[in-house]
Amino acid sequence: MFLPAGPNIPRQTWLYDVATGRFVDAPAGLQDISSAEFDPVRRIVYSYWRASCCEHGVSTYRWTDGDVEEIDSQSSYFLPLMDGTERRLCYVMPSYQNGEIDFARRVEQASDGSLKLRQIDPKSCDIDAWVFLERTYIDIWQPSQNGQKATLLRTEEIAWKQTETSVGQRFCPEVPFFDSGRIKRVVLSENPDMCSEQNPQQE
Repeated sequence: MFLPAGPNIPRQTWLYDVATGRFVDAPAGLQDISSAEFDPVRRIVYSYWRASCCEHGVSTYRWTDGDVEEIDSQSSYFLPLMDGTERRLCYVMPSYQNGEIDFARRVEQASDGSLKLRQIDPKSCDIDAWVFLERTYIDIWQPSQNGQKATLLRTEEIAWKQTETSVGQRFCPEVPFFDSGRIKRVVLSENPDMCSEQNPQQE
């Protein structure tokens, strides 16, 4: 039998019918969730999944009218940072924690406006070869306080800037990097193959 790479493992699921004292097939919505896990305290079904080699995520579901309904779904992304003079990309994945989808590894903003890394060791991140531009950004969070979950304040995304390259004027990616407590934006123009003759933001 062929099985896909984990965690996308299909399972047959049964529910216990108290009235009949027998196990019955779970509804179609639950059967469609691969590798479903259950949080009985919060009555949430959650599932870790992968869409490709470089995209992993978590989805949460709740029972509604005899079947499951998706509450939330979040996927991984690439967080650029400077490690001294080296450009690195950190692969950040979500996880399920206490009824919520959480990004434990993240950038947080202190009360004075400065930024810091949370649970991210720059040395553990890949030296940037810029294979990926999709899903490359920096989410900036307000730290959790008084037991409340962290709040997403803003997202620093890639922009496209017209600049001179070795093959003439091109629109090249301006990438936000976390650099010593601040965001430093760098136009990557050294490789014209990463650039475009037209502005991708207007296509």
